[in-house]
Amino acid sequence: MPRKLTGKISESVVERVQKNGDIYVYIRRSWYDPEIRNTRSKMEIQGIKDPKTGKILPTRPKSKQSSHDPAQTPVTVVTKANAMISIIEHFSVASGVTQEVMGAFPKDRGRAQKVLTLAWYAFATNGQTWTRAAHWTSNYLSLLPYQHGAISQDMYQDLFRYLGENEGVKCSIFNKRAENFGKGELIAWDSTTYACGVSDVHDARTGIDKDTLPKQLYKVFYFYSITARQLISYVKIPGNIADCTTVPYAISAMKALNLNKPEVVQDNGYTDDNTIGQLIHQGFHFISRVLPSCKWVKPLIEEHRNELAGGFHPAVMIDCDPEFSGIACTVKRDFPYVRTYKSTKKDIEAGEKDVVRGNLHVFIYYSSWKKGKDDMAFRTQYSQVRQDSLNGCVLDKDSMAFRDKYMKEVVKDGMVDLVPVRTAIEEHFRDHGFLVVVADHEKDINKALMKFRLREKIEEDIKGHKSHTGGDTSKTGSDEFLDGELLVEFLANSIRESMISQINSMKRELGLPNGDKEHDNQKSMKLQLDLKRWLRKNSIANILDAFDTTEIENIRVDGKSSKMTNSTTARDKLFLNKLGIYDWGKAL
Repeated sequence: MPRKLTGKISESVVERVQKNGDIYVYIRRSWYDPEIRNTRSKMEIQGIKDPKTGKILPTRPKSKQSSHDPAQTPVTVVTKANAMISIIEHFSVASGVTQEVMGAFPKDRGRAQKVLTLAWYAFATNGQTWTRAAHWTSNYLSLLPYQHGAISQDMYQDLFRYLGENEGVKCSIFNKRAENFGKGELIAWDSTTYACGVSDVHDARTGIDKDTLPKQLYKVFYFYSITARQLISYVKIPGNIADCTTVPYAISAMKALNLNKPEVVQDNGYTDDNTIGQLIHQGFHFISRVLPSCKWVKPLIEEHRNELAGGFHPAVMIDCDPEFSGIACTVKRDFPYVRTYKSTKKDIEAGEKDVVRGNLHVFIYYSSWKKGKDDMAFRTQYSQVRQDSLNGCVLDKDSMAFRDKYMKEVVKDGMVDLVPVRTAIEEHFRDHGFLVVVADHEKDINKALMKFRLREKIEEDIKGHKSHTGGDTSKTGSDEFLDGELLVEFLANSIRESMISQINSMKRELGLPNGDKEHDNQKSMKLQLDLKRWLRKNSIANILDAFDTTEIENIRVDGKSSKMTNSTTARDKLFLNKLGIYDWGKAL
C-alpha cells in the first residue's frame, strides 16, 4: 500500500560562487508533485554572502520609498514637437538665421516670425511654390514661429513687398552675417540668372535664357564664406550680363559689408585682366583660375609643358593631390582697371581706364586624368552640336560659336556636311589637362590648389540653391515683391548650408573610435556605420521626410525633465542624438 501524500515542502540553503568571487545565497524549496510523479523545486535568491562576517547582503540597494502615492506623481508634457520641425529649428539657430531675423525686427515680432516660418517652408519643401505655404503652415501651425494662423497668399505677398521696400531689414541681416562669417575668411563669388514672368520689373532686361527663348532676366550675385560654409549676402544686378562685368558690383558690396578685404577665390568666369587690375588696385587678395589659352599664360605653359607632362619628377609633384603635377612661376605685368576717382597726376578722369602693375604667382597644374576627361567632354560636345546642326535644330549662342570655330561646311554628293577644322581642334586639345591658378598673395603651390579646390566643392551647392528653394521657377510681381522673395530664399539656403555642413562633419566622425568604451564597442560601431550609410544614400529632402512622422516629447516627471520619441529605429535616435536634438542617454 503506497504512503499517504503529506504535501510537506522542504527547504535548504544553496551557495554558488560567481566568476568574480561573489557568493550568491539561495533558498531551495522542494516538494512532491503527484501529477508528474516526481519532485519539483524552486530557488529564490537571498543575497550575497559577506566573506568576512558571513552576513547576507542584498544584491542591490532598494530605492527610497516616495513620501507620497506614486499614482499622484506629477507628470506634465512641456512640449510635443514634430522631429522634422525640430531639425529645421535646430539648423535655423545653428546657421544664425533665427537670431538675425529676430534682430532685424526689434519692434515687430509678428513679421519676424512670418519671415522665419516662410524660410522654414522654403527649406523643408525642397522648392515648392509659395502657393502651397498656406496648407503647409496650417499642418504644423503650433510648431512654427508664427502660430496665429496659416500664412495665406495675401499675407506672404504683403510680407515680400514690405521686405523689398525696407532695405534696412536686408542690410541688418547681411551685416550680421558678414560680422559672423566674413572676417578673415576665404570668400567665393558666384552668380545665377533668374527669369521673371512679367515685363514691368525694372531690374529685368530682355535676354536669351539657356533654353534660347527671350525672357526678362536679372542676375543675383552671391557671396559665400568657404571656411564657414555659409552665405553672407547677395546683390541683385539688372539683366543677364557677363560674369566679369559683375565684379565692380561685388567690390562695392564687399566694401559696404566691411569684410576687411578677405581672400577672394573665383573661377575663370570672373577672371580677366580688368578683374585682376580692379582687385589689385582695391587691395583685395585673390586666388583665381585663368584659362590656359590666356595670352600671357600660354607661353608659360609651353615653356614647362614637357616637364609637367613628361613623367614622375619629384620637383613637380603636388602633395595635396597626387593626380596633379605643378610648376610655380612669377609674372610682373600691367593690368587695366577703370578708375573710380579722377587722377590729376595722370590726367585721367573718373570712369576712364588706368593700369596698375601686379606681381602675380602663377601655378600651372597638369593631370593626365583631367586631359582624358577634357578630351571626352570635347568629343561629346562636338558630336551633339554637329548632329543638331545637321538636323536643323535651333542652336544657342554658345553652340553656334562652337560650330563656327571647330566645324566647316562642305558639300558631298549634293549634301551639306560638317567636317572638323583640324588646326583649331589641335590647338584646343593642347590646353586639355592643364589647370592654371593665379594669386597675388599665396606663394605655396599646394595651398593654392587646396584653397581653389575648397571653392570647387561649394560651387555645386551655390548652383543648387535655385532648385532647392524654388529659384528655377518664373517670378511674378513687382521689384519689391522679388526682393522680399529673394531674401526669404537666401535665409532658406543658409539653413540648408548649415545642415549640409553638420551632416558632412557627422559622416566623418561616425565609425571612428575615440577611446570611449561605450562609443567603441561592437554594437555601437555597427549602429554608427548603419547611420553613415543611410546619410550617404539620402538627400537633405529625404532625410527631412523620414522624420516627418516622428514626434519628440519633452516631459517633466516629479521635477525632472526628459525627452521621449516615438521612433522605434535606433539609427534615427542616434541621428537626433548626434544633432543635439534628442538626448538618447536620458530618454525614458
